Amino acid sequence: MIFSKQFVKIAKKKGDKEASESRKCLIMDDTLISKTGKTIEQIGKVFDHCSRKYELGRKALTCGFWDGKSFIPIAFSAHNEPGKNGKRGLKDKEIKK
Repeated sequence: MIFSKQFVKIAKKKGDKEASESRKCLIMDDTLISKTGKTIEQIGKVFDHCSRKYELGRKALTCGFWDGKSFIPIAFSAHNEPGKNGKRGLKDKEIKK
């Protein structure tokens, strides 16, 4: 958050008039971080909205500030989806590994 505040402060000083008048917004993005190998901690099958398929990996949820020119990440977190039975889409044998 400190980095983001400093970046905005510097951008306001050095920015052009066009950028200061453009729309500003917060962007929330859930990106799939696909992985290979089922022996990674907390790995599971997650739904990818772009390909409309379940893939092995995790989701990265990012919140960022868009000032018309730059995207400044403010916060992020990594998530998995528990699935219907709480096993993250894996078999018992795969979970034990």
